[in-house]
Amino acid sequence: MRRMIAASVAAGAALLPVCASAQAQKPLTTVTLVSSTVNPPSISNIYYLAAMEGSFAKYGLKVELQQSSGSPSSVAAIISAKAEFASVAVTTLANAAAEGVKARMVVTGNFDFPGMILSRPEITSIKQLEGKTMGASAIGSMEYAIAQSYLTKMGVDFSKISWVATRQTTNTVQTLANGQIVAAWLNTPSSISALKVAPNLRVLVDAATISKVAPNPGGAVVVTDRYGAQNPQLVEGFVNAVIEANRALYNERSFFDKVVDKWLPGIYDDAQKKILYDAHRPSWGVNGGLPLSVMQPAFENWKTNINPDRAKNPHFSKIEELMDLRYARKFLEANGKVDGALDTADWMTAAK
Repeated sequence: MRRMIAASVAAGAALLPVCASAQAQKPLTTVTLVSSTVNPPSISNIYYLAAMEGSFAKYGLKVELQQSSGSPSSVAAIISAKAEFASVAVTTLANAAAEGVKARMVVTGNFDFPGMILSRPEITSIKQLEGKTMGASAIGSMEYAIAQSYLTKMGVDFSKISWVATRQTTNTVQTLANGQIVAAWLNTPSSISALKVAPNLRVLVDAATISKVAPNPGGAVVVTDRYGAQNPQLVEGFVNAVIEANRALYNERSFFDKVVDKWLPGIYDDAQKKILYDAHRPSWGVNGGLPLSVMQPAFENWKTNINPDRAKNPHFSKIEELMDLRYARKFLEANGKVDGALDTADWMTAAK
């Protein structure tokens, strides 16, 4: 492969200006993306694994992945400059911003977070969850927020459900399998894993049902305002790479399979990969992954159900104030939108 690349460069050298050749040899800038789903990697965040197949390098970036114990820890990492980019729950960003943290989301890999509520076999309806114990990696995490949004909208008295913070999704699966909790919302790959470990678990609510009632954004890539002001080209390159990777996944099932087989070898068979692809494809951020039609309801749920006390703060009052759309807008203006996708980029019609 290196010989082929070298031959191509040599053949085209006479046609390329010297500055372009020098630019091609410019060393990559190393940046760190911190996420709670790095080790093991999750298909929910496959966008950054896909971008590592060439998109990041195209924009001059060498991205190193760093594991965190959860979204709050990821936010702390970029605040302390131990990482430049963080993949976090939108609710976590809102909590932090309400305390005065100046950071905003710039792109998402998957603007909806496909998953399902699994339960112990004795639980046959969501109403039976009242008086029982559910689990999530952390209170306020996606596992908690999505379950709360859906169950509340379906008339379940959420105050009657006790919660266990498991710290990690893998721990949530384990506590569900051994009966320490009776139910949990899990993303699609974690649900597949849980059903392997404990096939007696019940799919209490499937992914399609939850998405219709309570769509929730997936992990948003967040940077501090200070880092964005100091390094706009690096942020722009990161956003460009993510959007291009999402489009490649969206358009090519074979590329999805290639990335899965490389980063998660031998874990999923062909049938499971199809389930995963079909579940995630509609909401890949092919236009930046920041649709107001999803972000605004999630934000309202945070204000009214998850953290109403912090919703009353002097730092922001609407979701748009937690979104830096400059980079995605620039990409779409230069490359066009993907028509027909659920990622409508409805924010493009808002004031610039």
